Amino acid sequence: MLKELDDKRKLANCLLITSFLQANREDGGAAVDTAEEAKALFQELNDRKGEGIAQYISIYANLAKEDNEAAVTAAGEAQTIFQAIGNKRWEADSLVALGLCKCVSEEFDAGIENATKVEQCLKKLVTKKEQQLPCCALLNCTLRTNHLKMRLPWQQMRLASCAN
Repeated sequence: MLKELDDKRKLANCLLITSFLQANREDGGAAVDTAEEAKALFQELNDRKGEGIAQYISIYANLAKEDNEAAVTAAGEAQTIFQAIGNKRWEADSLVALGLCKCVSEEFDAGIENATKVEQCLKKLVTKKEQQLPCCALLNCTLRTNHLKMRLPWQQMRLASCAN
């Protein structure tokens, strides 16, 4: 029984990686489907963190599919899951992604509001470095989104995380 559960967890993790890669290849439809499959496995395993991460990855899968509304919904659901399990770091990352979605749809005030929520969430983290990374990523992504609208959101996140 334990081996079967471990195999399902490994499969779910492989699906997460596959979805992320599909989104980076701009195959949004496949990325969304793969993330949903991973989410279903994590739900079956009663793994809330895994479910939240699958939901988080579906944000970028939906952005690759150019479905910003679905990405916003996924970000809200991921943030709710991480808040419920008390994982502040992933909650902050979900809020950063939600802010990015708002910036992509040119709702800059909502993006700024999210930055404030990220700051409040990060105050509960332990180290200064942990507190700074998501906020810097949000700032960098907001600036890039505003000036380079052609750049894809997940590429912005990758560039922002490399800049820090």
